[in-house]
Amino acid sequence: MPKVIKLAQICRCEVCGLPKATKQIRQWNERSVCTHCISSILSEEESF
Repeated sequence: MPKVIKLAQICRCEVCGLPKATKQIRQWNERSVCTHCISSILSEEESF
């Protein structure tokens, strides 16, 4: 049997555009955003 590559394990972040593991991607404001971008967005909002 050929090995099946699971593409579903990698998702693209809509903010930085980098492919990330799905465990690092969160649905945020109906967009797929990686945890790194979410933390940077949240820290920017706190500075206002």
